Amino acid sequence: MERDQSEVVLRVLRDLKRVLTADDPPLAPKFVRERAWPGGERATTLQLRQEFASRLALPILLDLNKLKEAVKNGIRQGLWLYFDPRRGCAWSRESTTTPLVEISSDVELILPEVAAGVPICDLPSEEVRRSEEETCPVCHRLVGRCICGIRERSQVLLEIAAEGLAAQVFQALLDQAQDRKVRAVASLSLEVQGSKAEFLRDLRAMALAVPQLPKATVSVDAYAALDLEDGTQFEFRYKGPWNRYRGFHDLLQKVKEDELRDATGRLELRLDFDGGLEVGGRDLSTIRDIFVQLDPGGMKLRAVPKEEG
Repeated sequence: MERDQSEVVLRVLRDLKRVLTADDPPLAPKFVRERAWPGGERATTLQLRQEFASRLALPILLDLNKLKEAVKNGIRQGLWLYFDPRRGCAWSRESTTTPLVEISSDVELILPEVAAGVPICDLPSEEVRRSEEETCPVCHRLVGRCICGIRERSQVLLEIAAEGLAAQVFQALLDQAQDRKVRAVASLSLEVQGSKAEFLRDLRAMALAVPQLPKATVSVDAYAALDLEDGTQFEFRYKGPWNRYRGFHDLLQKVKEDELRDATGRLELRLDFDGGLEVGGRDLSTIRDIFVQLDPGGMKLRAVPKEEG
């Protein structure tokens, strides 16, 4: 035929649900687990791809990112763990970061029922885990949302925690501090996490905020993995003072959004204040205004009340 028929063939295959392209809905992790799992307790990501290429009942993956996203979502849903032999640990639903998924014969997905003893990457700190799991013995709320303000003197002060857009988390900080009669906080932790171009924009917004902040000791806990269109992959893990982090951030600044195929990671800024930060004071209002203006997207806030007396 004179006219190229490839678009016609593709349209027919899509109508028959025989192919998955970039425009199709996401691939459900549960579908992958039930219909494409090659058997056994472990499977490499390359094996999963080969199953889609060889099983007649499965659609052909014309966009490999569909499988990568399904793997990520399966981690978050607890359907499997993602084990990277280079890190020597596996990402699970408890991890605070998400891996940059690779289709490889080295990377394995492990079913949770046989994952006992496997080291887990980037687990939350003990303080955060306590605030998310334990309840206050007085008001019976999660300790991160305790409103009674009553505690034993020997007990560590409970954190104030909030999640949402910048304006929401700072308002929640003020509300919880007022309910618990907290006058000042010793430290603030602000965290963003995400994927793709939005994550890069959030990283840049957080970095722009730091030079404008009131006097504080700033430390950074960051993880990022970038996958560029030319096949370049870049991954780093940093934990330390802000002034040393700036050099790594300059590398991220050079990445253009149109060069980015995928990205994932998290960044946490911890601000420690000598003498404490007064709740409702001018400095806290300044910090709030800075983050509201830069709008880094969804974020988590944690504040440690200052010991009194």
